[in-house]
Amino acid sequence: MNDGLEMRLRNLNVSMFENLGRFCEQSEMRSRKRKRTTYLAKLEEARRRGSCLVFMDETWVFDSMTKDKGWNDNTIPRFASAEVMRTYSCGKTVAKDKGRRAIVIGAITDEGAVPESTMVPTRSSTKSEIETYLRDKGVVVPENSMKAYLVEEVRASTQYMSALPSSLCQEWFHHVAKEEDATRLKIAIDLANSHSIIETIDSELSSSSDGDLELEADENDPNLTE
Repeated sequence: MNDGLEMRLRNLNVSMFENLGRFCEQSEMRSRKRKRTTYLAKLEEARRRGSCLVFMDETWVFDSMTKDKGWNDNTIPRFASAEVMRTYSCGKTVAKDKGRRAIVIGAITDEGAVPESTMVPTRSSTKSEIETYLRDKGVVVPENSMKAYLVEEVRASTQYMSALPSSLCQEWFHHVAKEEDATRLKIAIDLANSHSIIETIDSELSSSSDGDLELEADENDPNLTE
């Protein structure tokens, strides 16, 4: 196979990946816009009802962080004071490729932030993390309790969760684990697609190479003359 055809195939491979990346980026932007619109609409609806506004967000918990009415990362030099951290339970982390994922719940009213907001475990949390959370809130945890039972206890004992519409609460609660599964699935599909593209191109390259060999003259062919 000549070098020109091989170069065209390789360029085609690169072009396909570039177009795929551009397509994913545009899709993510539309999805982000849709989620932001829904979020702002729910905030406006809550303001009209005059109910307590509750926000949930994800953060990452590291071994270097200490819990004191919130998560405080002592490894970050430019950070809010410990008093602010204790009051508003806000936190920042670095290097999101490490650490444990946690869901942080807080409440805001017209008068300001509600103090003593805390980390709320989910189904993706370990059983020991859920038990620790419940004991910190003064809930008696029976021995040998099933994890599903503990998750229900978290819902029942979390003060500000009832301020949200129940449908939204349940949707978010069940979404956390599904989101992680979807991320893993997308990575697996992308890897499978990339391997499939490479294998297809390698196969075409091999077929083209075999075709070139078939065109070579057979020295034992009796139809050929010296």
